[in-house]
Amino acid sequence: MQLSITDIPSGAAGRNLTTAVAGSGGQFYHKVVLLDFKTGGQPDRIVVDRDKTAFSATFLAHDHNAVSAASPISAALDRTPTLAKALRVRLERPWKIARVAIRSHGGRTYFAAEHTPGRGAETIAGTSAGAQAAKEWEIDAVEYAGERWEMGAALKTAGDIRFYRMGGDAVAPEPTTSAPNGSELETEFISADFAVRLVNAGGSALALAPEDLTAVVVRCYPTGPRIGLAAPGSVIDDTSSTRLFWQLPGEIRDTAPNADTNGEGGELLADALQALLDEYLMVLREEAKKKGTAAVLPDRLQVPLVIESDATAR
Repeated sequence: MQLSITDIPSGAAGRNLTTAVAGSGGQFYHKVVLLDFKTGGQPDRIVVDRDKTAFSATFLAHDHNAVSAASPISAALDRTPTLAKALRVRLERPWKIARVAIRSHGGRTYFAAEHTPGRGAETIAGTSAGAQAAKEWEIDAVEYAGERWEMGAALKTAGDIRFYRMGGDAVAPEPTTSAPNGSELETEFISADFAVRLVNAGGSALALAPEDLTAVVVRCYPTGPRIGLAAPGSVIDDTSSTRLFWQLPGEIRDTAPNADTNGEGGELLADALQALLDEYLMVLREEAKKKGTAAVLPDRLQVPLVIESDATAR
């Protein structure tokens, strides 16, 4: 008899657990891999050799950009009522915020004639007023009386993003943490409702609009990860018959193989699979006996290996 493994994507690419399933205890995420047995039709028993069965898996954190339409986690963005030049970010539940990115407002032109008449564009661009305009509004060029002078990158600043906790509509008076625009936060920041402010090198807050946030990256850690087997022939997305043979409680942040259980992962899988196949054959024989016919296995027997977590994971 031959065994092959068929990888079945459950609504996500690769090995990501991002398909939400509604269970009796709440929503969780799962992926199904099919163990595909070619039986030949009429074996007396399928024997799983536990000494030759190896099994190891690693559950890893998974990042999602909450402002992306493709993300299973979404963020609501709006301006804060009590903190000028800041944006409020609201999530459905508290998540670890990995990083936030705010786009550059490239392509805007600073019309110097409106502010400092009588000077050429290049002169105005070199003044403190021109430099301040470039820093605050990410100006790409200064224009005056038909003259255009491209602002150098040195006059622009990416700035630091400051993170403020929210209490209702009130914003904390001081930021909890900060990070360069688009960079990973070095201090852990977990929240479902917070405000962000982009501050330039001079300490001035820059005006923001909700569409300026290109990334609010939340990091999900596998929570209550578990692996089990469903009845042969089960519908892939129906996990009601799943029998777990391995699970860990709580949130898992370790990147080491965490489903090996000190080398016993293969034995756990073999024992669970053997029990499931024996029960399946027994039921098949009983049904055949009632009909007065011989029990015949399908030529191809598929057993779903179900991988689950209460939070998205890889």
